Amino acid sequence: MRIQQYDTYPIDYQCVDENNQPIDLSSATSVGFVLTKDGDSTPSISAEATVVSPQIGLIRYPFQDGETDVPGMYRIEWKLDFSGSILTVPRNDILWLYIIGATHQ
Repeated sequence: MRIQQYDTYPIDYQCVDENNQPIDLSSATSVGFVLTKDGDSTPSISAEATVVSPQIGLIRYPFQDGETDVPGMYRIEWKLDFSGSILTVPRNDILWLYIIGATHQ
């Protein structure tokens, strides 16, 4: 996935299990978004995300001003909380976000 530096448009993600079936988020108590720059161990962003459609596992994170200012490759993880039981997605892969440097702000 690619976005331009300084973009704040939300990103959506459909949570699926190991068999590529949607994860039902109806009983999720919260959903977190974690963005970590490649090579770093501390997340650049660790914030609450929104469930858009629980039955099909669709979630969204709206970037805030300043969160996409630094170009580079980032790993995305979504933390699904089911009353204290955490499930991290994606399950089978690494989800990459490439923030492309802008020519102007």
